[in-house]
Amino acid sequence: MTHATALVIAFILAAGPVQCDGTIDDGGGSSGTAGSGGEGATAGQSGSSGSAGTAGSGATGGQGATGGRGGTGGSGATAGRGGSGATAGRGGTGGSGATGGQGATGGTSGCTPDYACRPTAAPSTGDAHADCVARINQFRACVCVPPLQRWTEAESCANQQVAYDRARNAAHAGWSGNICSPKGNGQNECLGGNLNGCQQSMFNEGPPPQTPCNGACFQEHGHFINMTNRNFTRVACGFDGNWAVQNYQ
Repeated sequence: MTHATALVIAFILAAGPVQCDGTIDDGGGSSGTAGSGGEGATAGQSGSSGSAGTAGSGATGGQGATGGRGGTGGSGATAGRGGSGATAGRGGTGGSGATGGQGATGGTSGCTPDYACRPTAAPSTGDAHADCVARINQFRACVCVPPLQRWTEAESCANQQVAYDRARNAAHAGWSGNICSPKGNGQNECLGGNLNGCQQSMFNEGPPPQTPCNGACFQEHGHFINMTNRNFTRVACGFDGNWAVQNYQ
């Protein structure tokens, strides 16, 4: 497929090459499929309902930032993806008096997934790693998935991996080669271009048409699956020039 942004994207346990005014070199397929894919995480977990509190407010929509997409895919073989609701849901109508009435698990969510979402990235804070996480969380908020925490202790490894990959012009070489740790359970990688546009392109792959989504299916939707996987709770971004990786845990 083609995108307007000149960039290259890849993800482990994800897909095959995709045209993006450049090449999106996606890593190996899941469960034994050839490629540079690493091991995946388990399938996506179901989200818990949002708590009510006073007048149950809507989900927090992680703010945008500079980001970009691409990268080695790598969540679980089928890499479960987020549905609606999750902790982004809002609580009951106007939680009552003293205790503020807390929503029961599995309660009604006030969030409707928007798979055509195109959030505007927030201005850069000057911290590329933080901006990358914030941009990812923008897209997770679009599909009602809880935001990820910044995985600071894994950023050094992420930086090493992307430098290693860029020097060899090979996506996910550092991740699949286990050159450092912790590396997480999945990786997306942008091989040049604008990071914000790269991450938008990843999200644009959309949800898979089937579950489990393996092989060719994961190659077409793996970036989206990794980005919105409910199993992941944190992400470490790494940079080398205009190359960037996002390691999910």
